[in-house]
Amino acid sequence: MVYNIGCKNGLNSNPVETLRAKSIMLQADFAGDEFDTILAQNDFNQTGVLRDLKRVGSDSDFIANTGNALKSLDVNAPSVGTLFTEDEIFKNGGETAAGKVVYHDTINGKLYYYQDEETNFVPFDNTIDNTVTGVSSSTSAVFTAENPPDFDTYSGDILYINNLNALGSGSSTIGITREDTQTEDVRIVIQLG
Repeated sequence: MVYNIGCKNGLNSNPVETLRAKSIMLQADFAGDEFDTILAQNDFNQTGVLRDLKRVGSDSDFIANTGNALKSLDVNAPSVGTLFTEDEIFKNGGETAAGKVVYHDTINGKLYYYQDEETNFVPFDNTIDNTVTGVSSSTSAVFTAENPPDFDTYSGDILYINNLNALGSGSSTIGITREDTQTEDVRIVIQLG
């Protein structure tokens, strides 16, 4: 004799019946910099759940446990001023490309950055102009290459995003700061019914 212990209309017809729960929780812990894929030198304002990410320049799946979504420039030691400072805008010499500094790694010669509507999305090209200068710090450096992120940031699906510490419309946000040795516990509860 065969007994049906699943849902009447199939296993995936009703997640509340299948799981016998009205909510599920996802949890992820990341410790320190997770092998240089999570930068602890700057704050963060978002957490999220993504699926089906792809490798850069490929249709193959990104399968690593962690990945860095930032572009970087290979830079020499700064020639003017001190280091590039976090959150400052920097531009190439012709001011055709710009980015916002996330972290200047002087040990490995990397300038991690992101681009948004304020800086536009023009890629840096060292064959046209190989210098970059910080707008507020006047720090200047020569770069030899632009490096892509660990995965294609335009691939996959966004399942959930949480904007942390938002102060409201038109206000800036206060990011969550981290230490190199800190462990972050991220929990997301999804209501099903």
